[in-house]
Amino acid sequence: NEGHLWDDPEHPVSWLEGRLGMKPPCHSTGTMWHRNTWERAGGGNEKLRVWQDIELHMRAHFKGIEFRASNLQSVDFLHRVSSDSISRVGFHSAEKLASRVAVVYYALQHRHHIQTQNEQKALAGMTLSLIRNLSQHSNWHEAESLLERAQSSLQPDEIKLGLKILRFRRWKLDRIPQLRRQIQRQ
Repeated sequence: NEGHLWDDPEHPVSWLEGRLGMKPPCHSTGTMWHRNTWERAGGGNEKLRVWQDIELHMRAHFKGIEFRASNLQSVDFLHRVSSDSISRVGFHSAEKLASRVAVVYYALQHRHHIQTQNEQKALAGMTLSLIRNLSQHSNWHEAESLLERAQSSLQPDEIKLGLKILRFRRWKLDRIPQLRRQIQRQ
């Protein structure tokens, strides 16, 4: 078996930025929790169908819990990737989409804790990705509501991109390869 270290020491990312940007410093199973810290963070949210780890780490961060990287230099767990894993099957189901919406709304509700420019960009990326996801499934009301709610967290160009995503998807303009690539680049 070949292993690798999850974190990239050449290009370190802050804990919160990594979680929001879907490039976490370590895999969810890589976090070691002291029982008191786990309880202080509020434990896992079993109501969520996906992104439980993102929500948990955000909640912990917002409560002032700091994470430290270990200087462990060897791989200490095996991560199996399976096409039928719980996180991959039905990723766009209504339940899982609702979980992702809840996690982004939670982040937006606590945006005053998201302080660095990179963390804010990561939250914007997560929000715009979810808007695209919602619109791909014709959930226009939720996508528009999310964009409206996120406007105070987004830069003007990010709001413009969110509106473009909605317009392109509603009119199915994203089926035109050149326009789809344009949105992906932005």
